[in-house]
Amino acid sequence: TPPTQPPTHGLLLLYTPIPPSEWPSHIELADPFVDAVSKTMALVGVRCIVAHDGDTRGYRANLLVPNGLVASYPSFTQSTLDSSVFKQTLHTLVAGRASPKPLDQTEILVCTHGARDCRCSDIGGDLVIALRNELKRRHAGRIEGESARWKVTDCAHVGGHK
Repeated sequence: TPPTQPPTHGLLLLYTPIPPSEWPSHIELADPFVDAVSKTMALVGVRCIVAHDGDTRGYRANLLVPNGLVASYPSFTQSTLDSSVFKQTLHTLVAGRASPKPLDQTEILVCTHGARDCRCSDIGGDLVIALRNELKRRHAGRIEGESARWKVTDCAHVGGHK
C-alpha cells in the first residue's frame, strides 16, 4: 500500500528565505520558527509545507484550501502566528466557513529537499529548471503578466517515502 498523508483542512505554504540546498533533513529541527509554525498548524489539522521561490527577504505564507486561497501573508512572523486575526482565520477554515478566493496563479511544487531524500536532489532541481524553461518558452512574446499565471517553486519533502 502506498503511503498516504492524513486528511487536512488546508495547507499553509510557508516560503522561507533559505534555499533548499541549505535545508537540513528535518528543517523544523534547525529552524525554531518553522517548528513553531508546523506544530501550530498540526494542532488544527492544517498541513505546513516549506517552500522557496528565490525570494530571500523573509518568511511569507499562503493559506490554501482545495478550491482556492483563504489568506496571503506577504510577511509571516511569530507575531502573525500569534495574532488573533490569524487564529480567527484558522478557526474559520477548520470550521468549514472559509470563503476562498480564486488563485491568480497556479503554483507547481517540486520537492528539491535532497537532505531528506536523495532522489529529490537527483531529479527535483533539474525538473524545476526544465519546467521554468518550458514556461518561459511557452510564454515568449506574450504580454507582460500573462506568464505570471504559472510559477514553479522548490518545496520541502512532503512524505510518501519509498
